[in-house]
Amino acid sequence: MIFPVSPSEIGMASQNTYLIRVRGNVSARWLEYFDDISIVVSTSADSPPISTICTHGADQSALLGILTRLYTFGYPIFSVECIK
Repeated sequence: MIFPVSPSEIGMASQNTYLIRVRGNVSARWLEYFDDISIVVSTSADSPPISTICTHGADQSALLGILTRLYTFGYPIFSVECIK
């Protein structure tokens, strides 16, 4: 079960797990560029693929790096969620 983290538990240097959802098929090659991430791509016949990127123990700097890379490659970001 996933429980959201309260804002008081998040700091600039704190290590957290983030779920980032984007439209499109994010390649597994991303695993080479970033440490401790996993990618799951959900597909259906009537909608575009949705990729969920899960970071494991990322700080704010690592999160920003991933989000910047997603933006650079043109992936529309649906959500970013910090979880325990």
